[in-house]
Amino acid sequence: AGSDALLDTDLRRAYTGRIEGRAKITRLFLHVGASGYFNAAGYGASAVETQRAGLFAGASLGRIAYLTEVDDVRDMAAKSTHGYVAYNELSFVPLRGLQIAGTYEFQDPQMQIREDGLHRVGLDISWIPWPLIEIQCGARTIFADSQNPRNRLMDMVLVLHAFL
Repeated sequence: AGSDALLDTDLRRAYTGRIEGRAKITRLFLHVGASGYFNAAGYGASAVETQRAGLFAGASLGRIAYLTEVDDVRDMAAKSTHGYVAYNELSFVPLRGLQIAGTYEFQDPQMQIREDGLHRVGLDISWIPWPLIEIQCGARTIFADSQNPRNRLMDMVLVLHAFL
């Protein structure tokens, strides 16, 4: 159900859970599931009680895979904060160790406000040149209301993963 953007330095607890089912129909692999997350962080006026619940699914056939997830996001301490996020990814593996993925994300942080939704589209290329090493290069662009300062913002990412 996603990661928390706040640095959680207090001694309060976070809880998470996930259930998933998988099936194979000839060459088609399917999975569906649900996940949940609860975190109480901070104290007093800065207290946050994040609650997330989501559904996810995926399908793959040969070298093509599709993933989707939708999460309901609430801050229980601030009763008026209720939003949702969605993620979609279509990926292709042209050869072993190389993956190309197109993504579409949607975020509506407060469903009560009409103009605060964000759409983000992206393209990622992941390459595994050696065992336990992955290099990922990506670009993402945000589309939002013209008054939103994040409208047309482009992110470019270069990540080196070393799996130990």
